[in-house]
Amino acid sequence: MRAILLPAYDVEHSVFDLNAILSFIGTHWLAIGVCAILGGSAAVAVSFAFDKVYRAEVLLAPSNVGGDLSGGIQSLIGKYSSLASAVGVGMPGQGGLTPIAIARLKSRSFVEAFITEQKVMAVLYPEEQPGSQPGAGDPNAPTHTLQDGYQLFIGKIMLIRQDKAADLVTIRIDWTNRELAAAWANELVSRLNSVMRADAIEETERSLKYLQTELQRAEYVTLKNSISSLMENQINKRMLAVTQPDYAFRVVDPAKPSDPNKKVFPKRSVFLVLGFALGSFVGALISLRRRGKAKATKPAAPAR
Repeated sequence: MRAILLPAYDVEHSVFDLNAILSFIGTHWLAIGVCAILGGSAAVAVSFAFDKVYRAEVLLAPSNVGGDLSGGIQSLIGKYSSLASAVGVGMPGQGGLTPIAIARLKSRSFVEAFITEQKVMAVLYPEEQPGSQPGAGDPNAPTHTLQDGYQLFIGKIMLIRQDKAADLVTIRIDWTNRELAAAWANELVSRLNSVMRADAIEETERSLKYLQTELQRAEYVTLKNSISSLMENQINKRMLAVTQPDYAFRVVDPAKPSDPNKKVFPKRSVFLVLGFALGSFVGALISLRRRGKAKATKPAAPAR
């Protein structure tokens, strides 16, 4: 069965024989070395064709706005849970506002509004802007939509990293313009805090309006006291939202433009290593092919 299904196997001449490999490299070192140098040089030359990408990062810490209020209303929610649920008063989940803020930061509505406000589409797709080149801005030509800009921004430009152990959040922006990358990162945080503040103010106004109506309808003193406590909590929440600009996150380290020589892509050392490896592989293939042709053209030894 081995003779039928498998080719003959010679341990001494295995393709994984280290002595054979070293012998092959020693014999054809010139061709392999030349191809490796050419491959590395070509890879480095190709790296200059790519745009330089710089990185800007802003380090954030949760503001924990609702932390001081949660303990005071915990007993009230247990006693009067139905009304608290109706007006949107509840205990913050694990992590406070952080999971909600991160989800909001990644949401399509938030990112598309940011792209529209900051005119990011003109930066992402400059060739589609009127007057950028002959024929640009043609209404009949295919153009990228706002959804395309959102997918590009989320997929390749913005990255959000949460360190749950240290309770820190990092927003990273990678872009070809280092000043613009830092500006985008800082503006995202500012816009996120503003949106979260506006949502909190709107929510408390709606809750207070509802609680005021229920307070007028209440007949029992205990019920009125519970509603008054809930209203006090909502008033405090609105006060914090109005007076604290850093409602969701506090900026620990704002984003700054990277140095001109501190690019994250392309890494020419990586290109050099990959080009060197690929060139060596091509050189080995060429040497193997030449050796195979030499063996094929070598005259057979005369029979004795």
